[in-house]
Amino acid sequence: MHDYTDGPTLHAGLQLMLILTRRKGEQILIGDDVVITILGLGTHGEHRVGIEAPRDIPVVRSEIAWKLDEDGNRIEE
Repeated sequence: MHDYTDGPTLHAGLQLMLILTRRKGEQILIGDDVVITILGLGTHGEHRVGIEAPRDIPVVRSEIAWKLDEDGNRIEE
């Protein structure tokens, strides 16, 4: 597995954002275990992506993300 933690950083330890241009059917690899595939545009102009990841890696949309415990289970507030 690759270690990307030594990449460039901004103040407060934030990682820089990598910006890529991808076409339908092209993929982005994250580490050795995560594959993001560009599926195309939806009927309302939204971008469609597919994400393949091991079951032990939580994949959630930020607008509906809940606080998760270390096992990926939702923590009730």
